[in-house]
Amino acid sequence: MIRRIGLLAALLLLLALQPLGASERASATIPLDGAPLQAIELRTFDAWGGGSPLASYRRDGEAIRAELDLGVADRLEIILHPAAPGNERLRIRQQYETSLTLMDEGPHMDLLDWTHFVSPWVELEATPEGSFIMPIPTSSKFPAVNTEEIVAAVETESAQWEKEGYQSGERWINLARQCRGPNDYPCGVGLSLIRLNIEVLDQGAWRTLERIELSLPMGC
Repeated sequence: MIRRIGLLAALLLLLALQPLGASERASATIPLDGAPLQAIELRTFDAWGGGSPLASYRRDGEAIRAELDLGVADRLEIILHPAAPGNERLRIRQQYETSLTLMDEGPHMDLLDWTHFVSPWVELEATPEGSFIMPIPTSSKFPAVNTEEIVAAVETESAQWEKEGYQSGERWINLARQCRGPNDYPCGVGLSLIRLNIEVLDQGAWRTLERIELSLPMGC
């Protein structure tokens, strides 16, 4: 009996370590209009209860603006679907931004229109199958700002909130006065935006095919 239990435990462990099939991973596909790409697919690596890793997306001028769902983990797989078979050499580069958020034990004010830390561009890792691995960065980097600058930014944001019908500006200003810097509670810094440049090698130079901006929920 002990031997059988040991074999069963080993089998369950082996099954747990098997990679997830594509059917168990959530995905979202963004259709495109022109060659050489027909669509861009974003796929999670983990079994996930959500229906799509994207909460929404839309075309806005030359860029695609999308919102990542809160449940997305630490990385995504990006699959580029060509409009027709070809030998184009493609790459994806990534850049991210952080923003300051002011927290009040649940409610938060995200200063998305203020200053940001902007990372250098980095090229994403390509897999042997031709997809790309997109890490979700974690960073608390932010430009050096003092209490007075934070209060001024919160006053500006509060005035905008009041125009939209919210009347709690003084509450946020009082909280901002407690921050000695961007990472001093009740202030905090979080990832707010990921930019992706999808590029093709054209006559020896990289040319942009698509730009994607992925916004992320903050303060949660």
